[in-house]
Amino acid sequence: MKFTRKQGQYPAFIYNYTKIAGGPPAEADMQHHFRVTPSSARVT
Repeated sequence: MKFTRKQGQYPAFIYNYTKIAGGPPAEADMQHHFRVTPSSARVT
C-alpha cells in the first residue's frame, strides 16, 4: 500500500515526537504540527 507524502509524515512525526518527548503526541500536537482540523487529525 502506498502512502501519500503527508500520510507518510504522520508515523515519522509520532516516532520522532516520542523519542524527544518521551511519550506520544496528543491530537492537538498533531493538529498544530500538520495545520489540520480536528477531524482530519484523528486516526481511525
